[in-house]
Amino acid sequence: MDVVRRRRWLRRLALGAGVLALAAVAAWAFLWRPVAPAAALLARLAGPLPSPAELTAAGATRWVGGASLPPVVPTLDVPGPRADVPLVLLVAGVTPEGIADARVGRLALALRAAGCAVVAPEVRGLTRPGDDSDLVGEVVGAWSAALRGDPPRRRVAMLGVSLGAGLVVRAIARGAPGDPPADSVSAVLLVGPPDDVVALAPRWFREPVAPASATGAADARSDAGCFARHRILRAATATLVPQPDRAVVHRWLDQVGERPAGAIDGPPGLASEAAARLVRVTRAEADLPDVDLAWVLGAARPFLEATSPAAAPVGALDRLHMPVFVLHGLADPLVPAEESDRLRDRLRAARTDVLKSTLLSHVDVGSPGVLDTWHHLRFVQGFLDEAEARR
Repeated sequence: MDVVRRRRWLRRLALGAGVLALAAVAAWAFLWRPVAPAAALLARLAGPLPSPAELTAAGATRWVGGASLPPVVPTLDVPGPRADVPLVLLVAGVTPEGIADARVGRLALALRAAGCAVVAPEVRGLTRPGDDSDLVGEVVGAWSAALRGDPPRRRVAMLGVSLGAGLVVRAIARGAPGDPPADSVSAVLLVGPPDDVVALAPRWFREPVAPASATGAADARSDAGCFARHRILRAATATLVPQPDRAVVHRWLDQVGERPAGAIDGPPGLASEAAARLVRVTRAEADLPDVDLAWVLGAARPFLEATSPAAAPVGALDRLHMPVFVLHGLADPLVPAEESDRLRDRLRAARTDVLKSTLLSHVDVGSPGVLDTWHHLRFVQGFLDEAEARR
């Protein structure tokens, strides 16, 4: 009898193990496998910044353009794991390092891990605000070059981050003679996008500088406010400050970076009152007088409008009729998450999906819970699926 019971128990155990194995295979086939590319992307994005050796091993190259691309637009090119994969045009946000910023490289490698090739143009007006006023034109030029590349593409996907997301929207919406057709964009992913930078800028200028002991959200908002102010001030110099003082002020602002400028001496030997005034305004940080704020924002308006979907001509945004995925951090210290809601409402012709994320602050990646992880996987996979299906 004991032998019979033992055999029955072993048969039940084998049956249970078989059922579990079948369930595991089904879960892999129907749940995990469809989102595996998104999982690879998010895993690499949450990982360390890449070394130059890792980028080289992935085949990444920096290209400075040529005679067929006037003006020269440097790009970071990362080939896909195969030749027949979607190409993503990646437009990063404001970063002084441009395409040399390791965060740009990490995102490019994350897209490659998801099965995409990547071209990331260096938009000079975002890397060095005030040095170039044709921000939208540079993105359109990179878009055109990507379609004409080797091999030529029928469509590319686009991914924009922060103010780079606003530029992506404005580039697709421009529709000038000679621009690529909007139908040549398969899908769009916007991360932390602004809707109206013109309206956000006064708020950034009034964000107080936190004390050195501050931590958490207050410290993040303070850093974001300083960084945004200083980049906008740099953009304003193109109109306000004559040469040779402009180059001197640019170097000083670049050295200040996102640090509070109040304790940093201004550059010596400035010849123009406009340059001296701009330095005083910068050092005043959030305490600048209203008249000075109006002076700066008026001069920086072309930069602010170029990155603002809200500033697009009436009807221009209806050119965006492709799938648009908007990912925005709930705790974003620079661009409030409500901006994505306004942008979704503005993109009336697009199929727009918005995910408010606990994974992101502004563009920095954290660790979500299990349920949030699943939501992010499905959302990012939606973008990747559209890029693949419509390429």
